[in-house]
Amino acid sequence: MKKQTKGAIAAAAAGALLLGGAGSLAVWSDSADVGGGGPVTSGALDLSTCAPVGGGWNSLNPAPVPISDIAAYRIVDTESIQYTCDVTVTAVGDRLAANLTADTAGVVAGPGSAELVAAVQVVTTIKDAGGAPITQITKAQNGTVVHVGVRLNFNEVNNQVAQNQSLNLSAMKLVVTQTPLTAAP
Repeated sequence: MKKQTKGAIAAAAAGALLLGGAGSLAVWSDSADVGGGGPVTSGALDLSTCAPVGGGWNSLNPAPVPISDIAAYRIVDTESIQYTCDVTVTAVGDRLAANLTADTAGVVAGPGSAELVAAVQVVTTIKDAGGAPITQITKAQNGTVVHVGVRLNFNEVNNQVAQNQSLNLSAMKLVVTQTPLTAAP
């Protein structure tokens, strides 16, 4: 058989298969609008600059005493010092929830200051304008000023541990972080 004849037979067979399968390529379909409204818009989470309150730094025990120059102040063990400031919160989102904390990761210890870093515990407190504690930032705080206190508790140490050591407190930051929603079961 000639090559041309074989090619013609093959082309005819392929055409027959395509025509016979044409019904399986076309299926009925339709679409419908979902409806239910317009666009959805994302929210926002932000903090203003931290504005010091009452001079900013205070020694807390046994009673608050202002610290006029934190760089010249010498903290002692069992003492607590606190930086207090006000921030305006932007918290836009119907189901938004966030934590506001002090980030002390950038507080660089001076040479040989590892003992002081280990002896200091950081506690962040947040209150509304009326003084009521806030445990979590939500849309209720949007546009409001919150009162933030960052307390550094210098735990009790023995002998001469953590003496003549320093922390760079100017590197401390406030961080607001959204807490993720959990997936529905």
